[in-house]
Formats: sequence, C-alpha cells, structure tokens
Amino acid sequence: MKTIRYIHTKFLNKVAKFEGFRSSPYQDAGGTWTIGFGHTKGVTKHTPPISYNEALVLLANELENIRLSLNSEPYALNSSQWDAIVDFCFNLGITAYKKSTLRKRIIEYSNLLDNCKFAEAKKMLDEIRYEFQRWRFVTLPNGSKKELDGLFRRRFDEFELFASDTNYYE
Repeated sequence: MKTIRYIHTKFLNKVAKFEGFRSSPYQDAGGTWTIGFGHTKGVTKHTPPISYNEALVLLANELENIRLSLNSEPYALNSSQWDAIVDFCFNLGITAYKKSTLRKRIIEYSNLLDNCKFAEAKKMLDEIRYEFQRWRFVTLPNGSKKELDGLFRRRFDEFELFASDTNYYE
C-alpha cells in the first residue's frame, strides 16, 4: 500500500542546502545552465535573476512533480526513503533513475519486506548503498566523467536517509 506524500519543509531545506542558491544563471559542473536551487528547465545565460523565495517555490514545485511522477512505482516505502529517491531524481533525473540498477534493488528490497524476509532485506541495503554511490560522477561537456566530492557526500546522505528506520523530520 502506498503512502501519499508531500514535500516537507525540512526536506526542501535539505535539498536547497545541497544545491546551493544562485540568483543569476550559471553553468553547473556538467555545463548545464542553472539558476536558483538547481533549476535548469528553460534556463539560458540570458535568464533574468530570481529571488531566494522564487527559487524555493521553483524547487518545491519540481520536487512535488517528481514525487507525483513516482506515484506509480511498485513499492511501499517510508517518508525518508521516498525523500531519498526524490532527491536522487531531482539531481539526476527520473529517466536515469527509472533505468537504474538502484531502482531494481529498491524494488527487490521492498518485495523482501513485503514477504517478511527482513534479514534478506537488511542485506539488500548493502547493494542499495553501492548503487547510490555509483552515481557520484558528473559528465563533462567533452563527454568524460569526473568524480565530485559533493556528489559523493550527496549519495552518502541519500543512502543514510533511505536506510533510516524513521522519518527524519518527526
């Protein structure tokens, strides 16, 4: 059974902290034009500056859209696990997530829990940790890949959030 979710302020602030705020357009490490807290849709070097509050609204709307697009996912997770996946999708894209081995492992994990195979599910967390960490590289404009400390820390935090037993904002 799925849980209906919403974007909690603490989660919004966590993603905003990871992204960092920039009022004017800039090119991120991968060369994508970005503004606010990681907003990329329609951004060019000519995009006018935005305020901090405008950027928070954009971020909240994007996170909610991701959450809604994940409603058809075939697993039931707690709020912290959903937040970890939403953050991952915000940073890397839903398409990348839906094609990922990480998603396959999360489905396996959820199925193990549904079938009361708790010891096996706990072991599956090691595989999920590994899959999160595989996504710590950025593709540069020349096509090469570079490991970023910030992505390593973000994937670590996402896994810690996913593996937590409780909802971190309760």
